[in-house]
Amino acid sequence: MVTPKNKNYKIITLGEVLMRLTTSEHNRFMQSTQYDIFYGGAAANVSVCLSELGFKTTHLTTLPDQDLGKSVTRFLKAHGVDTSHIQYYKNSRLGLYFFEKGHDNRSGKIIYDRLDTAFSKIEADHFDWELIFRDACWLHWTGITPALSLKASEFCKKAIEKASEMGLTISGDINYRNNLWAYGKKPEEIMPTLISKTNIIIASERDIKNCLRIEEDSFKKSCTSVFTKYDTIHTIVKTNRKIKSSTHHFLAATLLTRDSEFHSKEFEIAHIIDRIGTGDAFVAGLIFAILTKKKEKVIDFAVATSVFKHTIPGDVNIVNIDEIDQLVSGHQIGRLLR
Repeated sequence: MVTPKNKNYKIITLGEVLMRLTTSEHNRFMQSTQYDIFYGGAAANVSVCLSELGFKTTHLTTLPDQDLGKSVTRFLKAHGVDTSHIQYYKNSRLGLYFFEKGHDNRSGKIIYDRLDTAFSKIEADHFDWELIFRDACWLHWTGITPALSLKASEFCKKAIEKASEMGLTISGDINYRNNLWAYGKKPEEIMPTLISKTNIIIASERDIKNCLRIEEDSFKKSCTSVFTKYDTIHTIVKTNRKIKSSTHHFLAATLLTRDSEFHSKEFEIAHIIDRIGTGDAFVAGLIFAILTKKKEKVIDFAVATSVFKHTIPGDVNIVNIDEIDQLVSGHQIGRLLR
């Protein structure tokens, strides 16, 4: 792996962006009289983090043509994400989700309100794919997108097909969410086609079982079966999280290729501020490290990027390369930097 200037990389992400309403302090939903507002979405979070790390990023989505949609655009622009290809639909709504923070032995809770949103009506033909992918090297998608609606699924499929045709590296965070598949299609009817043109997948045994109907008794055996069935896939990654309480976790990860295996160090996160978006931060760290780090450094950098996000309120990771490198090496942790 070589290390050219970060600015030479252009990453495309696609997916819905939501408004998040978080209970203040550590109040429960039934206690709350006010909420803190954040914006985020799985792929958009990846785009923001990669932008913070120095890459050019473009996010593809649709938003309502009203002030809330404009607020999302302003949020993405503030973090350096290119929003020039976003489509705006009139008489549509922005997806919402509500988050009740967990604490100690009380788990956090999420309530979604994302039916019939602007993104669920997205039209693949409204996007100039040749222009979007020009000079890009990477497309990232998540399993949440094809779960939302048939149109969103077709949009994701079109993007993957065009990116594959134009020679981009394609990564997919399979991210199986059973409760989102509500429009009449099952994951095994949609996901195999998308995965078949993807090069790097982030997936657990559960994701592989539910989306590809491949069931083995270990992650490694599941990966071997995936590699055998899909010749386009060369890397499979999963995180390994141990939970002591809502605010005290241990995080590590495993990366398998067709001929090698890498395991990260285990990081302890003793005082979590916000767990939302930590998987997306991991993916961003993974993409960044694959493009800029030596093979043996990739997985530690990815996990450290996720670990850092646990300290940041909101959905997105506001971080720089030095901070992640210091976390990997164990330097400057917790010190007051002047």
